[in-house]
Amino acid sequence: MNNQNISRPFLCEYKKTEDERGYLQKPIMPEFKNEEKLLNFSDLYVATSKKNTFRGLHYQTEPHQQRKYFIVLKGVVTFYCYDLIKKEILDFTLDENSSKALFTPHSWASGYHAKADLNQVFFVSPDLYVPKSEKVVSCTVIKNLDVSILKRSKKDSI
Repeated sequence: MNNQNISRPFLCEYKKTEDERGYLQKPIMPEFKNEEKLLNFSDLYVATSKKNTFRGLHYQTEPHQQRKYFIVLKGVVTFYCYDLIKKEILDFTLDENSSKALFTPHSWASGYHAKADLNQVFFVSPDLYVPKSEKVVSCTVIKNLDVSILKRSKKDSI
């Protein structure tokens, strides 16, 4: 899959094998290519969040735009993707039992609402994080989100 042509966030299936011992997952799919070369996911993070934590909606400006790939390791998380051009919002809910991941392309801000008591999200990007290029869209653009119950960082509370 050449992700240079991807214009909208989407869910993708990854390999997860379960048995009586637990599960083994291969979260990064080899189909992610950039001009026929496999993507090198260089920025890797795991975030743990308590219930009603909101992280985001983050994006980076040109020339440091980021694509991101998210997997929920523990809990239940609703991801929000905000189209910076069309001002459209998409949402995707994933949980620890899912074998789906969310991919967000350039020109989309992303963030998430942690809904279980304890939540863990693994996310990676083939594009480097450049702090001076990071911007935040206020989560108040999400109309059905009760902002009064959310725990947010100072940066995310604009």
